[in-house]
Amino acid sequence: MNMKAPLNKKADVAHEVVREVMGSHAPTEDSSVKLSVERYFSADFAKREWEAVFAKTWQIACREDHVAKPGSYYVFELGSESILVSRGSDGVIRAFDNVCRHRNNILVQSRYGSARSFACRFHRWAWDSTGKLSNIPDRETFPGLPADQELALKPLRCELWGG
Repeated sequence: MNMKAPLNKKADVAHEVVREVMGSHAPTEDSSVKLSVERYFSADFAKREWEAVFAKTWQIACREDHVAKPGSYYVFELGSESILVSRGSDGVIRAFDNVCRHRNNILVQSRYGSARSFACRFHRWAWDSTGKLSNIPDRETFPGLPADQELALKPLRCELWGG
């Protein structure tokens, strides 16, 4: 049996990602795995790792029971990203960027809870649990706004697996 032959296609992809992220620091077939200290403090390494690994793979945000009832939410932090997972009033679980579409402020501060709507602390713009814009106080002071549907929370891909 050839020990250097890849085990399967997934192994090939994994090795390719390691080479892409680690560059010249990637182990070769003839070397033992030695991790460079660069990987722990290098902004460039973190950026490459984000692009090659975290941005391309699914992440576990929370368990389904964290958002068991309509209106319940859970905030998942991944790197510099803040993701709001919410069970809508219609019972559907969705994920959104956890930022106000007007000011880009973090929308929900607490890690989990229940709310009928999510309001920005700056101008109090509010979105319902399905991500739809539900209120802009003093709308007349914001001339030239796009249609409400264009101001809905930015949806992110969200799938359920094993609870």
